[in-house]
Amino acid sequence: MQRLIIPLLAALSAAAPAAAAGAAQPACATGQAAAPALARLRTALAHGRFVTYQPTALTVSDGRIVSADAASIRADLSVLRPRFDSLVTYDAIHGAEEIPAIAAALRFRALIIGVWNPLDEAELRAAGDAVRRHPDLVVGLSLGNATCIRSFSRGFATPTTAPPPGSSRTWWIGSPPSTAGRSW
Repeated sequence: MQRLIIPLLAALSAAAPAAAAGAAQPACATGQAAAPALARLRTALAHGRFVTYQPTALTVSDGRIVSADAASIRADLSVLRPRFDSLVTYDAIHGAEEIPAIAAALRFRALIIGVWNPLDEAELRAAGDAVRRHPDLVVGLSLGNATCIRSFSRGFATPTTAPPPGSSRTWWIGSPPSTAGRSW
């Protein structure tokens, strides 16, 4: 394990200044229309006590997903609420559809909804539904976190086309960090 971690840390440390200097800027909406949403997100991040949350009742065994139920989510969030007022989730489905309503009832201040697979239409629909139902709570979406992290274990890849839904192939939107001269 140490043989993997040390080269990875060295590569990331060496890549950071180079990436900052020559990397393409992200293609994000930065116009006037996005300004209020970005200000709201910045305020939430500056003042919220965030914790990442995955329902404890959500289980995966032999590839079968057992979704979390509302009662277990309420119990989890009741434990978290005295110390945290904001949440970041990993997923928008498998029971996580219940999180916004329960978090609102428990008076959480902010929620960033994770979309584990941004190519999954059901997950995107669930995240969008949460934004529409709880506009005062949901301050943002986090798209594809696991896809990005998985790329470190395989090296960076830029397929010419996006993978089909359900594919575990690593892909990038925009330009990936340079890996020239790096040995993974």
